[in-house]
Amino acid sequence: MGAAIARQGDSAGAKPLLEKALATARDDEERAEAWYQRALLYWMDKENDEADAILRRENFGSVNGRAEELRGWISVGREDYEGAIRHFERAAALSGGDVRLETNALRNASVYAREMYMPAVMSSVLHRVEHIARTPYVENNLYHIMRAAAWFAAIEGDYMRAMQGLRASAQFFTEGPWRVYTLCDQAYLSLVLGEEVNGWVIAEQALEESVGIDWDSYRENEHMALLYLSNIFAIRRPIEAQRCWRRYKSVPPPDPLRGTLAREPHIQAWEAYTAGLLEKSSGELTAAAADFNRAYSLYRKIGFEWRAVLTLLAQRDVVPEDPSYEAYIDKTLRRFPNSWLQRLVELEKRRRAPATVTPIAKSQAP
Repeated sequence: MGAAIARQGDSAGAKPLLEKALATARDDEERAEAWYQRALLYWMDKENDEADAILRRENFGSVNGRAEELRGWISVGREDYEGAIRHFERAAALSGGDVRLETNALRNASVYAREMYMPAVMSSVLHRVEHIARTPYVENNLYHIMRAAAWFAAIEGDYMRAMQGLRASAQFFTEGPWRVYTLCDQAYLSLVLGEEVNGWVIAEQALEESVGIDWDSYRENEHMALLYLSNIFAIRRPIEAQRCWRRYKSVPPPDPLRGTLAREPHIQAWEAYTAGLLEKSSGELTAAAADFNRAYSLYRKIGFEWRAVLTLLAQRDVVPEDPSYEAYIDKTLRRFPNSWLQRLVELEKRRRAPATVTPIAKSQAP
């Protein structure tokens, strides 16, 4: 009962029930479960130190896998993403046959391995999920793992594998918010690779399908698809992009347990980046510069380097050229020599290069 009330967001009502559970626990396993739920409650209340103290002090036995996963989220809250990945990998190893826990932990590891560009971790995750059958119980986790692997392939420059992975991940959802998200993935990758016609056809499909969705009825992080749409359409169709942005901002806060992304600085950075694009398209250059700078600073702080490069490329039209920015782009892209980011840089260089006029040959002169 305490755990259920905590998940409804009523931590004050949950605490006395969890205290009673601890007092009436009959054995180590029940005691471990009660302590775990108490630590989880602290974490949901953003009291990471208190949660971590419990997890370090107690012996969780059969609950160890979930305890390790929670330690991973505590590390995320501390912006220690490499530490978080290690905890998530241990959680998967300690899952004890709980396939949902295993795939959930691997999903988390894969998402942060993509952001931090950690090839060994991504390879390990993909090896572990090879034996896991696709069932409704785990398909959401498998979808996110497949999606993370696809974007990892794009960062490495394997565009065929990336697009194949994104199309395969789309098979998990035929309607609803995650369907919109999968279409945004395919559209965005097509666009950054220069496949304009195909990219915009898919993007328009995603936009059309988003209109009929009751976004308020979803309680996790499904509304992130609206932020994605706003990002894609910011320059081409700013009115639609603004509509998606307003709808994104109007969605009620997600479930207190599942809505972990809402706390994370990389989501705040993505919001600031998108706001910068919208302001750039409407001519609000001062506001755009401030939002781009906020996004870039957050990405740099947490080590999401390829996203920091994306932000610098987007802000070039609104922020005076800064040699330190250019040096950072050059240095960072050495880690991703074959990435689609390199293509964006080349396109930007061509766009900014002064036009050259080819002289008319004398024989062709009037």
